[in-house]
Amino acid sequence: MHSHFPSLEELIIWNSLEIESFLEGGLPSNLRRLRIWYCEKLVACQREWGLQRLLSLTHFTLAGNRYEEEDDDDVLESFLEEGLLPPTLASLWIGSLPNLKSINYQSFQHLTCLKLL
Repeated sequence: MHSHFPSLEELIIWNSLEIESFLEGGLPSNLRRLRIWYCEKLVACQREWGLQRLLSLTHFTLAGNRYEEEDDDDVLESFLEEGLLPPTLASLWIGSLPNLKSINYQSFQHLTCLKLL
């Protein structure tokens, strides 16, 4: 995807239940805003996204499954505790995680630019 869309600054993927990964080459380094809504298979391979390397990324939106799932809260915990988000992130919007009960505040320590949660 990086070689096909080098100037891409915003990517929205919504309700794409069959997408499992991004194109070969990863996400464009100029990406500033990424919004992923209801993409269960894609979110399942979140460790492969390489968001932590996208130092232009300032806004990230993640909406979980439309239906209650036992592991919905694991999605967000993985992003935060494993440092899968870049430190340049200024805005993090999360939704549709019906089983999420709490987030360890220490998980946000590497997000030093975060202004909106």
